[in-house]
Amino acid sequence: MELSFDSRTAKEYGIGCAILIRNFQFWIATNQANGQNLKDNRTWSYMTMEGFCKLFPFWSRDQIRRLLTKLTESDVIIKGSFNKNSFDRTSWYAFRDEKRWIKQYLDSKIAKSSGRNRQIRSGESTKSYIYNNHKDIIKDIEQDIEVKNLKEFLDHRKDLKSPMSSIAIAKLKNKLKKLKEEGYDPEICIDHAIMNGWKSVHGVDDAKIVDNSPRKRKEPPKYVGKSGFINPDWSMWQAQQNQNANKSSNPSLCDETRNSIQQTPDRRAIEHMAGSTGEQEHRGNPFNVPQDHQRGDQEGQYKDADSS
Repeated sequence: MELSFDSRTAKEYGIGCAILIRNFQFWIATNQANGQNLKDNRTWSYMTMEGFCKLFPFWSRDQIRRLLTKLTESDVIIKGSFNKNSFDRTSWYAFRDEKRWIKQYLDSKIAKSSGRNRQIRSGESTKSYIYNNHKDIIKDIEQDIEVKNLKEFLDHRKDLKSPMSSIAIAKLKNKLKKLKEEGYDPEICIDHAIMNGWKSVHGVDDAKIVDNSPRKRKEPPKYVGKSGFINPDWSMWQAQQNQNANKSSNPSLCDETRNSIQQTPDRRAIEHMAGSTGEQEHRGNPFNVPQDHQRGDQEGQYKDADSS
């Protein structure tokens, strides 16, 4: 159930009382138009407490009873009993100033209806009326997803005799966002939907975005096994990184980098050396320390031992 109330009434009596007043206005105005429940020169509406609880499930019995008491004490409504059976606990309600409250209700309905039809009466098209209703939603989609043909799709749906509501447009936004995350161009998807007469937007092969950007390679290990030899794959990877970094700034550096890649030792030769004698010779020398330095360090150790 959709609830409504008058803001001026809510300011004077509170929101809860304003909701009940609008409910009484609807039923009393309806009975007045149909000539029903006319008693003591007033138009009445009747309801049991169980009925109020079903109509307003978000209120308790005590809350509803307090609101009705407040309206009675404020001389907004009066309470009557016109039940034929004395055991019937149905309560009857009428406005103390029926003319005032029914006039307020009818005036609000006329103003609401006039606002809806103002654009059509002024000569604007039905499509413009739809756009003004969903203006904020359309602007949000165009900025968030970066599409410029959303209004064309709404025109297309209108031509198919199936205009989109605000909820439908919000769901369309989520779908376009998902298509974009999956690698589709939302504008091309919308164009395909219009050209094929579809009521919805789908991902098509022509809308797939091709990623031509170079993929970043994972850095390979720098050394080969325990031999201490530099890994040729790492040398080529490092040279490629330098080439990409200097490509736009200095072309001559790119040529030097390309030459360094070409001069990188053959991987199979390095692995052969590392797997045979090189493995044994360099097992204790993982950082490729020259043999002269190693020999000098060993002689120094011998001298220290003799002096001690």
